[in-house]
Amino acid sequence: MRPQHVLIFPDGNRRWATMRGLPSSVAHSRGSWKADEVINWCKDRRIRHLSLYLVSAANLKRDPSTLEPMVEILTKVIQHLATVRSARFLPVGDLSILPPAMAAALVDAHSATSDVSGMSVNLIAGYSPEWELTQAIAQTAASQEPPAHAALSSLFFPYGQQPSVDLIIRTSGERRLSGLLPWQSAQAELHFTPVLWPDYTEHHFQEAINDFAQRTRRFGL
Repeated sequence: MRPQHVLIFPDGNRRWATMRGLPSSVAHSRGSWKADEVINWCKDRRIRHLSLYLVSAANLKRDPSTLEPMVEILTKVIQHLATVRSARFLPVGDLSILPPAMAAALVDAHSATSDVSGMSVNLIAGYSPEWELTQAIAQTAASQEPPAHAALSSLFFPYGQQPSVDLIIRTSGERRLSGLLPWQSAQAELHFTPVLWPDYTEHHFQEAINDFAQRTRRFGL
């Protein structure tokens, strides 16, 4: 059994830097530039949909001195992805609360890769479940009848026929979902690993895929 849609929660960058006496920007750079590798890992395993959690709405409320280097690195990575066109990139989140350069990079990445077939990658930035629910409610408020499940799904993932998330991988030993994509991930299998994201390798990714393959999916039963 192979997942169609994998969501990765890359956690542990700051801890990795602290353990080595390095500035957090070093860890964020090492972690963020893994995006190319992760996309190739998925392609090699015929996984057609990937979601990468870049920065949450809560993250954006942190001390600017800590936030700015991370956002600058992420912006450069997004610009790089738009250039190499290794997948179709789709922003998921409230772009209005992002720093303008990062928001522009996400929009450009979407536009520059809209014709790329094969793999789709959701770049999750400025996301909160409250924002997503508010958006979905606003779009259904004018309807006279309750929308069907499929119609609601298209609102929560407004980029076409993507399947729900099959597998969520979170690194660094944290065992929580932090409110990430509750609608799309309702039936997802969870894989938690103690490995800090900058140290995460293809071997660890394969362990998660192997773990998923051994699960008996019950879909709420």
